[in-house]
Amino acid sequence: MPVPRGAYVDARMPTPAERAELDIPEGVPVQVVTVGGRVRGVYPSDRVRLSTS
Repeated sequence: MPVPRGAYVDARMPTPAERAELDIPEGVPVQVVTVGGRVRGVYPSDRVRLSTS
């Protein structure tokens, strides 16, 4: 998954709603991509590789 220039990527534990929506097992964190103060995506860490290319 490409990360846009100027984006921030933060790791955190998912909310219960995110776990259900993304079908994430308990204990798996998410990566949150934010650009210009807006969340662009929430991705499960065990299934997505982020790239700055």
